[in-house]
Amino acid sequence: GDYPAAIAAYERVSAQAQSPVEEMFARTALYRLAQTHALDRNPAGAAETWQKFIAAYPKDARHPFALAQFGNALKAQQNYAAALLAYQQYRASVGANDPLAPYVALMLGAGYVEVKEYGAAIQEFKTALASQGLLPTMRLSLLQQLGEAQAAAGDHEAALLTFAAGIAEAKTNTTKASLDVAAARSLLALQRTRAALDRLKRVLANL
Repeated sequence: GDYPAAIAAYERVSAQAQSPVEEMFARTALYRLAQTHALDRNPAGAAETWQKFIAAYPKDARHPFALAQFGNALKAQQNYAAALLAYQQYRASVGANDPLAPYVALMLGAGYVEVKEYGAAIQEFKTALASQGLLPTMRLSLLQQLGEAQAAAGDHEAALLTFAAGIAEAKTNTTKASLDVAAARSLLALQRTRAALDRLKRVLANL
C-alpha cells in the first residue's frame, strides 16, 4: 500500500479535534496512524504513536490492543524491558478469557529470554502451552522455545523431554531436524556425546 500517503492523511485528521465528531475521527486516525507505521516497518514511529494514543485515550475500548501493539513495536526495537511492561499492562487490562492470552504469553516468554530471565520465560511458555485450541505450528514453536529456555537455564534434562515432545508432534523433517539439533546441544552439555552424534546423524540422513 501507499503508506506515506496514508500516514500523511492520518496525521492531518489526528491533528484536527475541534468538535466531538472531529475528536472521534482524530482518535481513530491516531490509532490507524500507529498501525500504518507498523505496516511500513517503522517500529520507532509506531511506538511513539501508540504511546500518544495510550496516554490520550485510556478509556478507549481499543486501549488494551494498543498496549499489545505498543509492546510489539518496542520489541522490534529490542527495547525488551519496556516491551515486557507493555505486555504485562495489556494482560492486566483484559479479562481471564482473553483470546490473545497465548500470544501475549509467547511474547512475554520471548522477552524474558532476551533479558535472560529464564525462569519467568519458562513459566510464560508453559502458560501458553496450557491454552486450549493452539494451532499445531504455534504449539511446536512454543515447545522449541520452552526447551531452549530450559537449556539456557541449565536444565538440560527437562529440555530433552520438551524437545522429545515436539519431535513426537512434528509433521515435517525440517521441524524435527530443528528440534533434534537443539536436543543434540543439550546432550553435549550433559556430556552424552554419542547420543548427540546419533541425533545429528539422523538430521543429516533426513535432509
